Amino acid sequence: MRVPGEPALRALIAALHDDLAAREITDADLAAERAAILASWNAPLRTAASCSPHLLPACRHLDAAMAAGRNHPIVSAIAPFLPTLSWRYGYPEHPEWPGLAERLAFAPLIGARAIFTDVAAHLGLTLVAPETHYPLHAHPAIELYLVLSGTAEWRVSGAPFTLQPPGALILHAGGIGHAMRTGAEPLLALYVWRGDLATAPVYVAEDAGPGGAGRASAASN
Repeated sequence: MRVPGEPALRALIAALHDDLAAREITDADLAAERAAILASWNAPLRTAASCSPHLLPACRHLDAAMAAGRNHPIVSAIAPFLPTLSWRYGYPEHPEWPGLAERLAFAPLIGARAIFTDVAAHLGLTLVAPETHYPLHAHPAIELYLVLSGTAEWRVSGAPFTLQPPGALILHAGGIGHAMRTGAEPLLALYVWRGDLATAPVYVAEDAGPGGAGRASAASN
């Protein structure tokens, strides 16, 4: 299958950079992460040697999620890549939440085993089916989420769930446990990882994290 070339990826990166640059952000941590992302992916990126498209059961909600976000420039920029994405779910079975492999899917665009490779920052998509609890999980990488479609509940260790609408920016510091919970809508979000990009995320015990609590910074359009 022919993979969209770097011009299509540059259009996606430009849409993300435009979105971030246009925001008024007062949170210092979120502003610092925005600056780091705006400086990312300026050099040419190498196309992966091969691309193996792969769908997971959660992808049955992808069309609805894309349709709900169709007016967002980033969603339009993602569309050319959809036939080539390799959707994955790498967690072991969760003892309290069985069947998550049917309800969660992740597709890297830039990163290890992605369409394009980069060693400084990874970019991809997270898709969560309706009525799904994505349990508390953590990873050393700094993670910025931009919600493309679907209003859902988000939380970090030691804090309650709060509703985050399409357009929200949600920053997770490295090592902080965080979780999502959808209602009637699927959730589609763009993620950016920086820092430790080699260590995979893992499910963690409730309220695990530095000092037993965590912090996330969030901003909306």
